[in-house]
Amino acid sequence: MVTTERGQPFGHRFASAEEGPRHTVREWNERLVLDRLWAGDPLEGLSTNELISQTGLTRATVLAQCDDLQRRGLIVQGPPDRQSGAGRPGKRFFPRSRDALCVGVDAGLNSATVAVADVTGRRLGGARIRFADDLSRSRAVQVRAAIDEALAAAEADHEQVRTVCFGFAAPIAAEGSMAMEDPFWREVEVDLKEVLRDLDWAVAVHNDANLAAIAERDAGTVDPAGDFVVLLAGERFGAGIVDGGHLLTGARGGAGEMVYLEHVEGVRSTEGLGRLARTWAEQANVELSDDAPLPLDPHELIAQAAEGRPAALRLVDDLSDRLARVVATLSSLLNPQVVVISGATALEDEVLLQRAEERVGDYAPMPVRIIPSALGTDAVVEGAIVVALEAVRETLRARLAD
Repeated sequence: MVTTERGQPFGHRFASAEEGPRHTVREWNERLVLDRLWAGDPLEGLSTNELISQTGLTRATVLAQCDDLQRRGLIVQGPPDRQSGAGRPGKRFFPRSRDALCVGVDAGLNSATVAVADVTGRRLGGARIRFADDLSRSRAVQVRAAIDEALAAAEADHEQVRTVCFGFAAPIAAEGSMAMEDPFWREVEVDLKEVLRDLDWAVAVHNDANLAAIAERDAGTVDPAGDFVVLLAGERFGAGIVDGGHLLTGARGGAGEMVYLEHVEGVRSTEGLGRLARTWAEQANVELSDDAPLPLDPHELIAQAAEGRPAALRLVDDLSDRLARVVATLSSLLNPQVVVISGATALEDEVLLQRAEERVGDYAPMPVRIIPSALGTDAVVEGAIVVALEAVRETLRARLAD
């Protein structure tokens, strides 16, 4: 688990209620009021009456807790609530949303995506870069440039940030290191000491598929308490596994790693659909000398298949079959209710997924639904924000025990 001197450690395991600290009634009431303000619209705030309705606390208790939260610098009182009815205007409270920001980073093979959020979870800015092909600058330097660009878009500075969470396409052990050796995992590695050389932020490092699963559980279309798998299918297959609402990571962070696919008949590789689409299109173009070449971009390839081009249809059919075989292994091993395909919007095409779902039964006895992610290409960075945001909030909640 990775930390900085200032930050408290936080990792990829979700603590249960029994593991948390014991709180007094006052602290629980303050946490309740604070959580409701964080969950609301930071620009609208909540009136006294709204807090009473949402927390079930008495007026006197709500006002007392708000006074204490103001004293601790966690909330502020805004202009009087003119819509509170006849008589004296009621009070309206707002979270101090920009005092403790968090950053999420998805550092993939070819690109990096960064998002900045305030303590309410509101996105303030972001950036997306492609890594330079000539490697004239290290991946770490480029990731840092993306973080700085995202902060500039958010009109924020480094001092406002409390936590950052990085997602990598590699198994991550609890202490934040890569759990195994693999040439691909070394390709995506970033020197975080170089990225954060002058920053006093708390740091977490997670597997990208696990972060995508966290994001789907938090803001996707799946049952957050159910059994599902998020399958990243772009450059390389990777799975985030949720069982009964709980993320499974394994003893060394290796749950969901799919190196075993190298031994599966009809698959024999961990290459994802995005990489396969490019490779197979290049191979097909050698035989299409008298015809227009197939596009290497998956979006364009699937568009041509939708238009009925035979060569494109054959390739998409092969992609569907490959996906069906991979999903069949997950269905046999884990028996999830649904497999969510994430990582590349073009590969979430309804026809491709429908064909794959129809074929799963040819390779595994247990049927499973296959659906596209509602989060598109941002699932990993969204999950990173969820993890970093909770760490920020826990740091702020710790003030309530003072």
